[in-house]
Amino acid sequence: MASTFQVVLFGVFTAFFVLIGLACLGVLLGMFKKADPRLSAWAIPGFFAGLTAAIFGMFRVFFLTAAAPMIMVTLAPVTETGEPAAPLLTSGSYEYDSTDNGKSITHTGRIEVALGNGGWEAHVPGEVGQSAVILHFTDESNKQWKTTRFFSNHINQKVMQGTPVSPVADHTWELPGVAVVSAAEPGREAAAQAQAQIKFNNYARTIADQYSRKTWEWRVFVDEPPAVLRTISQVEYVLHPTFQQPFQSSTDRDNQFELKASGWGGFDILITVHYTDGRQEKTSYFLNLQKTWPTPSSVQLSLQKILVKEDGSGGKSTWRFDVLVNGTMSLRLPNAGYDDVSHKGGEYLPGARQWTTTPVAVPAGQPIRVDVKGTRRVFNDTVSGFSTLGPNGGPLVVNVTNPTDPTKGTFVFYLSGMTK
Repeated sequence: MASTFQVVLFGVFTAFFVLIGLACLGVLLGMFKKADPRLSAWAIPGFFAGLTAAIFGMFRVFFLTAAAPMIMVTLAPVTETGEPAAPLLTSGSYEYDSTDNGKSITHTGRIEVALGNGGWEAHVPGEVGQSAVILHFTDESNKQWKTTRFFSNHINQKVMQGTPVSPVADHTWELPGVAVVSAAEPGREAAAQAQAQIKFNNYARTIADQYSRKTWEWRVFVDEPPAVLRTISQVEYVLHPTFQQPFQSSTDRDNQFELKASGWGGFDILITVHYTDGRQEKTSYFLNLQKTWPTPSSVQLSLQKILVKEDGSGGKSTWRFDVLVNGTMSLRLPNAGYDDVSHKGGEYLPGARQWTTTPVAVPAGQPIRVDVKGTRRVFNDTVSGFSTLGPNGGPLVVNVTNPTDPTKGTFVFYLSGMTK
């Protein structure tokens, strides 16, 4: 793609050689009587050099620019209620991301909008064809419109039985590389984004071959501790355009905003991280299929203590608690009395009781969800809460409370997890 600097540089060099050619022509015609003899000796090759530069410059301006490919996108605008609308669009721009040495770069530029037979059309430069693009528009009332992200040169079609078709022997193709350079020139900008400092990782493992090709199942995820995961609300992924659904997103904080899929090779994934405070940052991640999937492991939890903040009554209350690991029952604390006032500030230690869970098989390398659910013997009040244990184990705090009224039961469970 040609930048504005490259276009100016091309013009300067072309003009330089054209001037040399004109000077040499003047020497050949005898217009410069006192011309240096050395210049006279080089007048003929200098003239042809200038002539060649002039012809090449004219060819580029009049032919390659005219042949610049444009992608025509038919628009179907809708209102906020989902009903079709036909606003008078006055201007538009495109936006797409690319990667450069692991960094995400956003490119923007102007596009043409026109009213065609099938409705409004956007004339998009061919440079966006290989990228996932978003189009932005302004209508006559200065209202803003936008498309969803899409690949303009990638269309999924069903394949069915057909009949043989003979190719046309004299079909010719234009030079797309040079033409795209010309189309990319007007109004194109590139702006580096604030790069997300979030670390990503992936696992991969081979599965059954598809279409006689080796195929991998893979998982991409945010490789950060729970404190960082809590600052993220959503992660968007842009995959290779050959995927049937190249645009994916995840809000699954418990599973590290993971994305699971399968394919034949590694590629750069464009990623947008949305934070809970409204910010968003972009980055890219190369899918490395050589990162092996960890073998399954098991986790064993030890309950260190229970802090009773609200036992649910004015005196001692009887509660039964269940501890679940990834949805599997792992430990049941039988009915016992808990007091938030008279019993050592509401702090209960295991003492002689067994507060260790049985080992539970868990997927290796993935976070482990731990749920605590409690039921009060009288009135059938319930409490619940959960937290996420890292794949390597460690301490864990689970806040357990009544979903509607904290005074009917509020507890804090302190656990320690060991994986092996």
